[in-house]
Amino acid sequence: MFPSHRFSVQLSLFSLALCLFVSGCNEAVPPTDPRLYQGRLPDIRVKVSDRSINSLAIAPGENGIAVSASDGWIYFLSNDLKIIREVSIGPSAGAMTFTPDGKKLMAVMEDDTKEDEHGQNRIFEIEVIDTDTGKVIQHMGRSTGYSLDEIACSHSGRFLAIRGDPLRIFDIETGVETGRWDWFANSPVAGAGLVFSGDDQLLYCGGAILPVSADGKFDTRHVGNLSIGGNLTTVTPEGEHWLSVLDWNPRFMGTGYQAAKLFKGDVAGGACKATWILKYPESDKNFVAIQASHHGQVLLTELMGDVVIHNANDGGIEEVLKGNVTLQAAAFSADEHSVYGIDFGGFVCQWRLQDPPH
Repeated sequence: MFPSHRFSVQLSLFSLALCLFVSGCNEAVPPTDPRLYQGRLPDIRVKVSDRSINSLAIAPGENGIAVSASDGWIYFLSNDLKIIREVSIGPSAGAMTFTPDGKKLMAVMEDDTKEDEHGQNRIFEIEVIDTDTGKVIQHMGRSTGYSLDEIACSHSGRFLAIRGDPLRIFDIETGVETGRWDWFANSPVAGAGLVFSGDDQLLYCGGAILPVSADGKFDTRHVGNLSIGGNLTTVTPEGEHWLSVLDWNPRFMGTGYQAAKLFKGDVAGGACKATWILKYPESDKNFVAIQASHHGQVLLTELMGDVVIHNANDGGIEEVLKGNVTLQAAAFSADEHSVYGIDFGGFVCQWRLQDPPH
């Protein structure tokens, strides 16, 4: 989708093209739909831990989900939220992601119980877990002092990107670091979000776009710029490249976003088209995550417990799902027939959806 010989041209023009594109868009009227203040409760709500749930990962196919807890336990659950396996990886467990084949789960382990040789008492590491046995089969990305905030697996299943200080890429099989970039010093725009493009030739990190070679190295000479910060994700329905972004609102001091944008097309080439742009009233919603589906829906997770599903074509509200007031993350199931959510109270929720449009 993005041939390597086009990087220098595409990425040098991208920032200007997207800046002009975004500034010329018409914004939707702030929604006043009463469903925003009602919504449907979960079909299933299960307590899996006495500690807070930190992260949610969706397994491919019919393999369920995994959630991590602040006491270091990871719980593998079936699609109907029955616990299949429990694995302890250390004092605390954070961000997680599956390989595309579902055979491995990568999870951030945090240990603040002992100091390293430099006197740092916060040690972070990626643990690679065999999902069939629950055994830790690989360690990588050890970091002291700086948290490993986000991780992302390439679509090939070969590489794992880790956002900390610096941003790094590792070969999952060998645990060897293949690339690094000083994200804090060089990122043109701050923002959350870490994801590979559909062809693995680009890595989006907050507001930065980094070309990635076939052997997992960064081409730091041609770093692109989204020109807008935010939490982002990509999907590739039928070969199209979609990019969804939440704009940060300084009013919330970094805790939430209030403008949702969905871009469709050749994002890296600057030829993207805004399918919709939506802003919520400042006093109403404080979103912390966004996900675009393959079936034309966009899911927004709200800090105080709501999940709002929009139509990706026009931004209209399709459904509002009510969670606990401490809901912190939600995501579509692999088949997009359900939405799963987690909260700080140790609960995992499931809302069953109607068949998504095709």
